[in-house]
Amino acid sequence: NEGLQGSLDLERGGELATNLSALYAFVTVRLTQANQRTDAAMLAECARLLKPVHEAWRAIDPAHTEQPQ
Repeated sequence: NEGLQGSLDLERGGELATNLSALYAFVTVRLTQANQRTDAAMLAECARLLKPVHEAWRAIDPAHTEQPQ
């Protein structure tokens, strides 16, 4: 998450950066909870929440967001 949070420019990023920061913070908490509880539903929730962000990055530059094989 530090990589995601660290990439945000909250001063110049406006509402988008603020919203992404909140999303990343929430997902970090949920991932920790999922790990503690071994809860697959929480992992699925995190994946569902982050999917639109991933898809947006893929739309910007598909060559740099391909999944490793």
